[in-house]
Amino acid sequence: MIKDEKVVVTVEEIPEDLKSCLLQKYELIDLSGYLKDYKRINNYERNDRDRWNSILKELPEFKKPSVVIFRTYLILDSYLLSLFPDKILYLRAGSGYDNIDIDYAFSHGSFIENTPAANTNAAVEHSIALLFGSLKKINVFNSSIKAGLWRDNISLNREISGKNILIIGFGNIGSEVASVVKSLGGNVFVYDPYKSMAGSLDKFASALNTFQEKNEKEPSVDSDPDKDWQYWKEKLYELTGKADIISFHLTLHDKTYKMINKEFLSSCKKDLILINSARGEIFEEDDVYDFFSINKNAFLASDVFPFEPYVEGSKLLKLENAIFSPHVGAYTYEARERLTEEVIRSIDAYFKDGTILNPVDKRFRFSPYFQN
Repeated sequence: MIKDEKVVVTVEEIPEDLKSCLLQKYELIDLSGYLKDYKRINNYERNDRDRWNSILKELPEFKKPSVVIFRTYLILDSYLLSLFPDKILYLRAGSGYDNIDIDYAFSHGSFIENTPAANTNAAVEHSIALLFGSLKKINVFNSSIKAGLWRDNISLNREISGKNILIIGFGNIGSEVASVVKSLGGNVFVYDPYKSMAGSLDKFASALNTFQEKNEKEPSVDSDPDKDWQYWKEKLYELTGKADIISFHLTLHDKTYKMINKEFLSSCKKDLILINSARGEIFEEDDVYDFFSINKNAFLASDVFPFEPYVEGSKLLKLENAIFSPHVGAYTYEARERLTEEVIRSIDAYFKDGTILNPVDKRFRFSPYFQN
């Protein structure tokens, strides 16, 4: 399948370097300005269908694209997707793709692809930075010295060697974080409900090879997420009870939504270090706040939040035993350069012969975004 009409639409604002490259190679139509107030992940629970529909009606006429580029925050629901032709490519400039109605797109013969390699290195480094920031209490010592208190009344910090670290989600990022932690002397445990992994990392060399062989073929459209999801609650909670540190690298979908809740946290150590650089929606906000406000020796480090932007006065920001960053896991010069390269490479391959370089896993649907 060779695409003749090299028309690309972007529905969210994209970096200038990427936009410049797209303009040189294709006919680029930028709808991001018109859609900046359309349904987004920070307001998806609001029933503003009439207002959102009015935004779609005010879009100017545009040439129908063969490729639509989207990013992080705009929700591509069926109302928005219906404006585009069937059998086209939706390209996520980044890794997560929970904000597109996968069922609708595939039912209309379209493809969905992402660019996971662009963000992996930066996301791994940021996860490790959050880990060491937590262990070494960087924010606490920084505040102390700026206040002229030196290290008065601050307890000792910790080392990673010999600690039990549980990696929840063993994809591109989780596996790299595990490798770094293991090289520094940490005891690494893994829990991944899609790869049927629960236990010590050392046990899974052969299991990983078997998983990769089984998954060489893309899952079918009718793949049942309930069947594929192996959620062993007892095994998970056995691991959380041993873990000094838990780092999340799971995809957001229906079965991971608000996974970090009261039940989960009650299985953890009271001096737990919890790191979330995956998706903020896996937090149950009230339960997370309660756990860390009660357990002062526990520590929370997060790059993501239940809704974004997470503004001043929001609940988790009141925690003193926490360190936060504003969803910047992939916010590096190098990641931006790779993003441009990956997007152009993906579009070129699609226009040349219909090749999809990084097809998304069709099982990872997040339906709450698309219910109104």
